[in-house]
Amino acid sequence: MSKGAEDPYAPPAAELERAPPKVEGPRVARALLLGHEARAKAVGALFLALSLWLLMISGGVGSGTWFLYGLVIGFLFLGSGLVGLRAWARRVAGAFLILFLILFPIGTLIGGYGLWVLYSSDGRDLFTAEHQQICQETPEMKASVAPTLVMVLVVAALATASLLI
Repeated sequence: MSKGAEDPYAPPAAELERAPPKVEGPRVARALLLGHEARAKAVGALFLALSLWLLMISGGVGSGTWFLYGLVIGFLFLGSGLVGLRAWARRVAGAFLILFLILFPIGTLIGGYGLWVLYSSDGRDLFTAEHQQICQETPEMKASVAPTLVMVLVVAALATASLLI
């Protein structure tokens, strides 16, 4: 090889880290994450539906139902926290979604989907203080959750939960 020639077998020199998008104003920043925001709120609706399902199956007051009532209250707070895009709800939901992974096959799909929504790079951006500020500056922009997505998640979660009984 001559002295001035480039090595044809050298790996390409490229930046592999994801740079945050350059945005102009809060409306553009919110528009970039609006679809992912809707998916995160659908995962919150899943936990709200699970709490209602647990309330229905709890029956009367007995020795084991206090545990179910605790889960109902916990899932209600967790679902409303996810719908409100609270950072604490993301962490707690992550723990429950990891537990969903062991409920093969439907729980695995729900858990994997929920973990992807909450812990992808866009999911991390949703639960930051900066995004909360952007949401306050753009209250007219709403993330519309697709009813079909919510119904599929809820039916799948209820079918998985029914397997536990």
